[in-house]
Amino acid sequence: MESSKLQRLKSRIVRTPLFSNIGVPMLNASNPRIVQWDAWLGPEDPASLAIAIRQQELHDVLVPPEEEQEWVASLRFVIDHVATLIPYDPDEDVWHAPTAAAWSAAWTFSLEHLHAACGVPLPADTAAQLVWFERGHWPCALVDGASGANLKDYVIF
Repeated sequence: MESSKLQRLKSRIVRTPLFSNIGVPMLNASNPRIVQWDAWLGPEDPASLAIAIRQQELHDVLVPPEEEQEWVASLRFVIDHVATLIPYDPDEDVWHAPTAAAWSAAWTFSLEHLHAACGVPLPADTAAQLVWFERGHWPCALVDGASGANLKDYVIF
C-alpha cells in the first residue's frame, strides 16, 4: 500500500477508541448485547455470517486482483494495532471472539479507507458498523431480519 494511503488509515485508527467500551453498559441503547467474549455465537451463526458475507461482497467490487496486496497491507496494519487493545491471538481462528473482533475491525476500517480512496460513497451498513467501533464497541452480529443499515440493527459487545 502506498505510504500516504497507509498514513491516512493509521491516523484514522489511532484516534479511534477501538474496543474501549466492550462489555460496558450503554445508556439509551436498545440493541441486544453480549457482555463477554464467550457469549458471541461464532462466525457461522447467520447473524454474524451476514456481516462477513456483505464485507466480502464490498471487497470483491472494489479490489481488483492486482491490488490485493495493498488490501492485505491495510488489513495487517489494523490487526497489528488492534492486537495491542484486546486479547487477539494470531494462532487462533475466527471462532476465537477477540480474533474475530480484530478482523471485523480490520475489514470495516479498510473498507472505509478503500471507499474514500475510490471516491465511492460508504454504504450505510459499513457506516453503522464504524459508528459502533468509534463508540468503543464491537458490532458482532445483526439483529434477526435487520439490514445493517441502522445502528439498532446490531448486536453489540
